[in-house]
Amino acid sequence: MKTVYLIRHSKSDWDSPFVSDHERGLSPRGVKNANALRKFLRTRKIQFDVSLVSSAFRAQETYRIISKISNLSRNFNSLHELYDAEPEVYIQNLQKLPDTMDKVLIIGHNPEMETVIHSLIGLKKEDQTYSIFTKFPTSGLIALNFDTDEWTKIPETVKGSISLFWFPIKGEKK
Repeated sequence: MKTVYLIRHSKSDWDSPFVSDHERGLSPRGVKNANALRKFLRTRKIQFDVSLVSSAFRAQETYRIISKISNLSRNFNSLHELYDAEPEVYIQNLQKLPDTMDKVLIIGHNPEMETVIHSLIGLKKEDQTYSIFTKFPTSGLIALNFDTDEWTKIPETVKGSISLFWFPIKGEKK
């Protein structure tokens, strides 16, 4: 069985100066929510064989905060191609993984993340006039299970099923 965990980077900071969108960091709320996500991952003892993280600073910062858990991920890959990428790029990166890896984390951006999730669970493009989300939230985590041992079968032959969905709740005590 393969499991893909997808996280939308934490809330970005539009108020601090930044040179480019790629260099925009996290807001104080984003940092707080990333810490809540780290606590959730630690409580659930969730670990990954590999983490594929957008090279955007806010995605890297989200990973840095959640990775304060020891042994969160055996391998880390910062991927520039996940920044401002077409959804197919996310799927192509999954399909290139060695089959010895079973649990993968991807930290990326919306609206691509929603489209990727829809594709992975088998929602056809012509049916994507609606979303399973009102909006996939910042710091949101979704896990999709696939009944296969081969990444290349995802999503063409094998569709995923949602096994976990978590997002920070406003006013939640940390």
